[in-house]
Amino acid sequence: MSMKRNRTFSIYNFCVMLLCVICVLSVLVLPAFAEPAEDMPDWYDPDFSPADVYHNDPSVPRVVDNAGVFSEAEYDRLSRQLESMRNELNMDFVLLTDDSYHGQGYIKYATDFYDMNGYGLGDDFSGVIFFLCFEPGDRGFEAYGTGRAEKYMTERNVDKMSDKIMDHMVDGNYAKGVETYFSQLRTLIKKGRLPLSGSQIAALVIIPSLIGLIGGGISLSSAKASMRTVVKATTAAEYLNPISFVVNGSVDNLINTDVSRTFIDRSSSSGGRSGGSSYHSGFHSSGGHSFSGGGRRF
Repeated sequence: MSMKRNRTFSIYNFCVMLLCVICVLSVLVLPAFAEPAEDMPDWYDPDFSPADVYHNDPSVPRVVDNAGVFSEAEYDRLSRQLESMRNELNMDFVLLTDDSYHGQGYIKYATDFYDMNGYGLGDDFSGVIFFLCFEPGDRGFEAYGTGRAEKYMTERNVDKMSDKIMDHMVDGNYAKGVETYFSQLRTLIKKGRLPLSGSQIAALVIIPSLIGLIGGGISLSSAKASMRTVVKATTAAEYLNPISFVVNGSVDNLINTDVSRTFIDRSSSSGGRSGGSSYHSGFHSSGGHSFSGGGRRF
């Protein structure tokens, strides 16, 4: 009986010790598995919900250069540009740079930043966020609009605005590229169309001029025709003096032909500097807002 009681006590002690070991391991090991693959920035709230959204916070900066790509002068110039657009168009305009999107992807990271940091004007949180990211192997830029700004961020408009700044981004002129993008966006929102290109402006000048020249030529020809008083000759012989003008027969003989041909390679494309493009429509952020937009890789 005593031996059986000792055996039961030993099993009990073993179970207690095993349970203690499991508890210790769960405290030490499980948190490591629970943490995300990458450390998130301080502003990121994994439990964020639409009920936590706030907006129209004038104290937060509109240019957040976490990647450190702008000089002090560039930062100030971009800040003034976005503040001017905010006051003029009654929408928010935000510029974010970062070395990574921390495993979230472009659109989720950018729209969460917009929602979680008090951006947006009006009841519909209207505004645009431009995200310049240097994620290793996925460097690029994307811009998204929400509220009243969302309707301007169509695939066609985003593609055209991205075309205009692609060379600046590839060459590392990031401030110039972003400044150009927002300048185009300002015209788009104010006038309902993007700024005219050089070829479009030339067409607007040349085509009316050609129409004017053609119309003038027709009018001049009509005027000349109405002023003619002599009878029109039917053959050239009527103008020749048969006594003083004699034409001898002649023959041209082809001796040799030499033709030079040059091959022109048209296989190259002007769009070779782009590393790919993306577009998202009606994406709902963590704050419950609809965003549309996209961008390029470089």
